[in-house]
Amino acid sequence: MSNRKPFNDRAGYVASKINARTGVHNVIYAAAEAGIDADARYATVCEAHGCMVSSTTLPKARMDMKDATRWCSSCKPATTPV
Repeated sequence: MSNRKPFNDRAGYVASKINARTGVHNVIYAAAEAGIDADARYATVCEAHGCMVSSTTLPKARMDMKDATRWCSSCKPATTPV
């Protein structure tokens, strides 16, 4: 484990990136290796909120890792009433 990639010692770890909104990592796991019950091969997890999204390809999982506001309900910006 390293300070730069603190989740790299976990089973199924693929990649991680600090979520600019929370300051906590979004992490891609190979779902089966990590023991995560997911609908696809990869699971991207918002470690700050415990939300997860499944992806069939690594490029899609990397896109999800970079922008949790698209799939983590707690990271989504609040909508302002009109």
